[in-house]
Amino acid sequence: MIATGLPRDYSDLEVERTGDVIFIPAMSGLQVPRIPNAKGVIAGLTLGSDRTAIVSGLLKSVAFHVRLVLTQSREQLKTLRADGGLSKSDALMKTISAATRTRVERDTDLEATSRGIAMLQPVASGKSSLEDLAKAKREREAFAEPGDAKLEEEYKKWTNLIESLRSSKGSYLAE
Repeated sequence: MIATGLPRDYSDLEVERTGDVIFIPAMSGLQVPRIPNAKGVIAGLTLGSDRTAIVSGLLKSVAFHVRLVLTQSREQLKTLRADGGLSKSDALMKTISAATRTRVERDTDLEATSRGIAMLQPVASGKSSLEDLAKAKREREAFAEPGDAKLEEEYKKWTNLIESLRSSKGSYLAE
């Protein structure tokens, strides 16, 4: 998304939740029927939809996808941990927390995945243990946002759109 210029960089992700724009960014991962020409869906656009509404829709859709995965896993988590590029966005971390009603922690070192892989190499070679890794101190930032009725309503719209796409034959989109 950054490459498309919307948003131009991670600071453009810092928006308030607003608007009714809905993204379905990865239809195949949501078991939506294969429609050759459709790689994703953006719904709810109006003439009044500005950059903030579109970026907000993107963030909400990422958070809703996280919620859907958690719901389907039937796991009751106290904390989610995030790292990598998109975790730079406080707005995304807050939206995931609100949508899932779960505390979200972000390592202050946003490259924790790469660091974790590097730290596992000594374990694989027998020079260290998983217990040693568990003792390593990490600084984390936490986000604990309350959910709200509007976000719940938007989640229902998002899941309804997914269900609609699942039952669709693709009609004109399949051409």
